[in-house]
Amino acid sequence: MIRAVTFDVWGTLLDLSRAREAVVRAVSASFGVDEASVRKAMAEADREARAQRKSRLLGGREVVELSRSLLASKLGVDAGELSRVVDAAVASSPPDELAYADISHVGELRSLGLRLAVLGNTLFWSSAATRAVLQRALPGAFEAMVFADEAGYSKPDVRAFEAALSRLGVGPAEAMHVGDRVDEDVGGALAAGMAAALIRRGGGAPVAVRELRVAVIRSLADVAWAVEELG
Repeated sequence: MIRAVTFDVWGTLLDLSRAREAVVRAVSASFGVDEASVRKAMAEADREARAQRKSRLLGGREVVELSRSLLASKLGVDAGELSRVVDAAVASSPPDELAYADISHVGELRSLGLRLAVLGNTLFWSSAATRAVLQRALPGAFEAMVFADEAGYSKPDVRAFEAALSRLGVGPAEAMHVGDRVDEDVGGALAAGMAAALIRRGGGAPVAVRELRVAVIRSLADVAWAVEELG
């Protein structure tokens, strides 16, 4: 029986592309660099940081620092000041601009007796910035928020999932993880012994493979269905 659900953040609860555009605008305005150049540098830094995270097994805090350092270097600006601008841009963004329209369904899961937590990787901005948005978007919805830069482990590392399960006080067989990435979210959750739901917005009808404890859903409104199918 599934008693708890953990959620990825960016691409699942909050729109990553909109957050990055907010960062692009803020960095451009703060440092006098045109937005196209900031956007290009950010994309390059993202690819490099993700590759190093995977190959070097970097911890969450190291990845955030690396991504910021790479971006600052590409733009020729001070890394410390860049960090401040990036965090402020995300933390101050109105939740309704970053949250997906179906995020309200997450709060409804509490009425089903499910325990909820966030399990997110971090890149460019700190978990504090993400937490600020989530607390305004879904006040009181989550019992725990576990982020890579605080826990020290990035998904798909099993230890990241174990940290979230420990905070919720449930075993892996009693939990399901919801996310938008096959490698980080589905792969990591299954390796940790959890069920997994891959969200693909705009897709067809939801599908569940009970033997594998995996579902593909089209909206956060389908999470309750996935819990029942895989539970």
